[in-house]
Amino acid sequence: MRGIAFPRPLLYQWAMAGDPEIPESDRLGDLPHPRSRGELFGHGDAEARFVDAFRGGHLAHAWVLAGPRGIGKATLAYRMARFMLRQPHAAAGQGLDMAPGDPVFQRVASLGHPDLLVLRRPWDPERKRPKAVIPVEEVRRAGGFFAKSAGEGGWRVCVVDSVDDLNANGFNALLKAVEEPPDKSLFVIVCHAPGNLPATIRSRCRVMNLRPPADDVADRLVAEHFPDLPHGDRRALVRLASGSPGQALSLAMAGGLDLYRAMVGLIAELPRLDVPALHGFADTAVRRGDDGFRVTMELLAGWLARLVRETAAETPGQDDFAPGETEAMRRLAGRGSLDRWIELWEKVNRALAEAEALNLDRKQVVLNAFSGLQTAAQS
Repeated sequence: MRGIAFPRPLLYQWAMAGDPEIPESDRLGDLPHPRSRGELFGHGDAEARFVDAFRGGHLAHAWVLAGPRGIGKATLAYRMARFMLRQPHAAAGQGLDMAPGDPVFQRVASLGHPDLLVLRRPWDPERKRPKAVIPVEEVRRAGGFFAKSAGEGGWRVCVVDSVDDLNANGFNALLKAVEEPPDKSLFVIVCHAPGNLPATIRSRCRVMNLRPPADDVADRLVAEHFPDLPHGDRRALVRLASGSPGQALSLAMAGGLDLYRAMVGLIAELPRLDVPALHGFADTAVRRGDDGFRVTMELLAGWLARLVRETAAETPGQDDFAPGETEAMRRLAGRGSLDRWIELWEKVNRALAEAEALNLDRKQVVLNAFSGLQTAAQS
């Protein structure tokens, strides 16, 4: 008996969605994937603008959901996708809410809907991790996807999560797809750093700039998934995450508060550097996997960004998430020039991107970052 010949994109997406041994690049640990989430908090105005545009007959064919990581952009993207894939059978007064038992909801959650295409970093079987970028070949799939008739006669939706994972060739391929849209086609593009989005793509999209929801939203989510975490620690995580629920959960999963306090302990001793303690800190970060390394570098970059702001303002901030933090910041602000701290902040951000793209030694990247801190503190 001959099997059914499914097209490659559908096989690929089912494999990525259904194989528990293949982590999804756009999923946070073992938490529910955004496409499986029924609720979204804090972005009601954005949802209303999208629905009003559709009902008013002036729906843009491509939308960019821009804002910091972890604030619900991907969840909103899939809510928009489900709404369009439900047309023209959606109830007249229906917004973006949809019951999890709805067949459209279930097929989107399983990546089994024939009129949905998701572009994201695929799994690299050799390195046993998601690829550093979305290959241009993946982006070009959008051309073939939109060239075919909709499998169910309605809309076709392409979700890009995220556009930040494209390289120059990927951006060019996406531009070609976005600038020649067929009827009843929709792009929903998740973007973490809108300043890096090429103007050629931005000009062909409607951009919705999203902000983190109120702190109590992130606090509630962290409490739900980490019920044993003390209230004070939860609030500290939320503040470190700038109110981003996803970032707060990521920090909690990686033991981010412990990492942050250990990091500040090292910084507080600068320009003296406790080398054994630094190696222990770097080992701890690396043992926690890619997430632990990424969280460590993001915490360091965030601390430097705060130092830059407070050096420019010539006044220390009010938040103190670790013992001696404010004093250390005040002292270092007086040692290095503003330009020097900005340069170091940029280097730390580049180091994180290069480590992930080039598969560099994670521990050495952490050690190099602190060596740069020590040099700046000695000036």
